[in-house]
Amino acid sequence: MLRTISLKTSLTSAFALLLCLLLLQGGFALSTMRNIFGNVDGLAHDAVPSVDITNRLNISIANLRGLQTRHILTTDPQAMKDADAALTKEVKKLKDRMATYAPMISLDVERKAFAGFTAAADEYLKLNDRLVSLSRAGDKQAAASLLTGDMVKSYELMDNYADEFRDANVDEAKRMYAESATQFNKSLISNGLVLLVGMIAGIGATIFVSREVSRPIDRITKLMRKLANAEFKVEIPYLDRKNEIGDMAKAVQVFKENGIRVQQIAEQEAAFGEKCDELRQDIGHMVQAAIEGDFSRRMTITYHFKELNAFASGMNELVGNIEAGLSETRRVMSALATGDLTESMQGKFSGAFFELQQNVNSTMDTLRAIVSEVRYSIDQINSGSGELRYASDDLAKRTEQQAAALEETSSALEVITSALRQSTQRAGDAAKKVDHARVSTENSSVVVGDAIAAMERIEAASGQIGQIINVIDEIAFQTNLLALNAGVEAARAGEAGKGFAVVAQEVRELAQRSANAAKDIKALITKSGEEVGAGVRLVTATGQALSQIRTHVESINEEVHSIASSSNEQSSSLMEINQALGQMDQVTQRNAAMVEETTASTNKLADDAYHLSNLIARFKLERAGHGSQQGFANSNSRSGSVPMVAAGRG
Repeated sequence: MLRTISLKTSLTSAFALLLCLLLLQGGFALSTMRNIFGNVDGLAHDAVPSVDITNRLNISIANLRGLQTRHILTTDPQAMKDADAALTKEVKKLKDRMATYAPMISLDVERKAFAGFTAAADEYLKLNDRLVSLSRAGDKQAAASLLTGDMVKSYELMDNYADEFRDANVDEAKRMYAESATQFNKSLISNGLVLLVGMIAGIGATIFVSREVSRPIDRITKLMRKLANAEFKVEIPYLDRKNEIGDMAKAVQVFKENGIRVQQIAEQEAAFGEKCDELRQDIGHMVQAAIEGDFSRRMTITYHFKELNAFASGMNELVGNIEAGLSETRRVMSALATGDLTESMQGKFSGAFFELQQNVNSTMDTLRAIVSEVRYSIDQINSGSGELRYASDDLAKRTEQQAAALEETSSALEVITSALRQSTQRAGDAAKKVDHARVSTENSSVVVGDAIAAMERIEAASGQIGQIINVIDEIAFQTNLLALNAGVEAARAGEAGKGFAVVAQEVRELAQRSANAAKDIKALITKSGEEVGAGVRLVTATGQALSQIRTHVESINEEVHSIASSSNEQSSSLMEINQALGQMDQVTQRNAAMVEETTASTNKLADDAYHLSNLIARFKLERAGHGSQQGFANSNSRSGSVPMVAAGRG
């Protein structure tokens, strides 16, 4: 039955089943994730923030206790203001945290505990206002009694209520975690079952694809390779199937039938190919003979095909035309090789050989005219070479005199350049020494600046030490006050507090000695600051003097550098003049050498003209029987042809 169903329908059904299982598993997973997210969201937005804010409330009431103790122990007006500000800020922070926590309450026990905490906090804040008033009024003892008396009861009550609603929030967070863990386990089991079913379905789909799709396609592929290798005796399977595999098998059957027909056509073309090979071999022999210079070879056999015979006839005609044109050209070139310029190509040609005939004949005419003009030019060269020889000798004498004068001038400039170079070097040495003096002055100025900066830092450090001593003095005062309060408390304790009273007395004495030592150090620091100020003034005066010295050194440095620069410019100018004279001397020497070469070339030119006249005499310019016109041709070439050439050059 599956063989009659299309592969598209089968594969689509299998993938649809797998998709349904995937969607089912995804639905289970999303449902579980939604439940887990609800618990996590409750933890993130309810339980955890509630626990965090309850901890912050405990921190706030603990901070209030510490700030209240600090307020009682403070006597300095500024410190009292700071303690008031800190208490006010912490009270506001407590109220803000209570206002933040109130909307987050969701449990009854939590709501009941927070109501008790609010009442206790109101009572505690009222007592706080009373404690602050007593402390500001200076009644530290009454404020301390209030802090360790009624306020302790309110503090403990607030702390107990805070523990109650904090524990309630922690229990609620534990409950949400346990519920999330249970839902996760259920989701794990259900997703595992769905995954198992999906795996079974996938294995079934894989087996189906392997047996009904992959195996037939692989077998058809192997058959196609055999057909591609011209094995047309194989049988094509799956032709009875009604799906895509059957369609592929029918297509391969058509491919097999076409291959058989192509094989038959190839056998028919084999005979034509053999004749083409024979024609190609004959053409190769003819071309090879033509390459070797033999154009007499022809193709004489019959190839049994009209097209091939026509091609062979055309090749024979082509080679015959080439042979006729080359034969006539060879005759004319042979005459030219013997110096006979009277020959020309005869006969009727067409195409490229007609153009070759025109070019060869024109070349022979041109050569006859050129040889005639060369004869006339040789006579002119012979007459001008004598005048050129006399002029070259006269130019050589004047060039030697000029070279001697330039050599004397170059020697004098060399002496002047050497003296100026020594002056320039001395000016450069002076400039370097002035630069060293300027650098030393600048370094001294930098050192003085560093010393001034160090003095200023010492003075600033002295001020900071004075501030630290003031703090130590204040600490000694506060320690003395605390020791006094401790002595009072020890006296109240009776016999049990005698040891503590002795310790308090020792602490008071140590505080007093610390205050005295701080005063002594402050006096020493004040004296040290005065000495540092005097040092700063002296170092400043030294820096001003060095600045004036540096100004003078820089002025001298500029003058010396100006002198050195001028000397360098003069030296460079003289060196350039010397180089120019050297170049002129070299050019004069080259001119003298060129004059000598010109004289030698002039003599050689006269010899070459005589030799060229002998060579030109070998050319034949008129046919036999026209000797009476030879003189007329020579006179014509001298009177008519030469002016034409001269005009063309001008």
